[in-house]
Amino acid sequence: MAKKAGYCNRMPAVDWRANTTLDTMAPAGPGVGQTHSPGQTPQSFRGMERIVMKALLAIALGALVAVGGIGCASTAEKMSAKSVSKAFAQKSPTCKWTAGNQKGQDFYYTTSTNGGEMDRNIGSLTMQGTWRVNGDQLCVNFGKESCYGVSKGEGKKAYVLHRSDGSVDMNMKC
Repeated sequence: MAKKAGYCNRMPAVDWRANTTLDTMAPAGPGVGQTHSPGQTPQSFRGMERIVMKALLAIALGALVAVGGIGCASTAEKMSAKSVSKAFAQKSPTCKWTAGNQKGQDFYYTTSTNGGEMDRNIGSLTMQGTWRVNGDQLCVNFGKESCYGVSKGEGKKAYVLHRSDGSVDMNMKC
């Protein structure tokens, strides 16, 4: 299609009488002499429709976040030391977890008032380690100790483990 004067040099000319989409470019300004068919919206208005729809979407998403409809688990309130101890140290739980695209299962064996031994199964691999409750953190050790803040997850006996920077490390259901 030949380019016409008044159009952006990078874009093809727009025939207002043809079926057009939101992805086509509008003329550079008014008075180009083109008409549009009844029932079709001139391209300059379609550009405004896009802007308005994006603004409405941003407002709607902002409202959902403000009321808690969509949220980041890392902003959840951390559990107290007593709650973490109650969830792990008093029960010897078995927990299924996901971390990114990896899934596994942990078996916590209570051998002291605030910790014990554990097995971590990832597929057919089993790793043996230790765990302990240190204040309001759950610490696990499979050769190197890592400690995580704990918050309640979605559902009964569901927990989210957070790294020191607040990012989510894993989601678990015990």
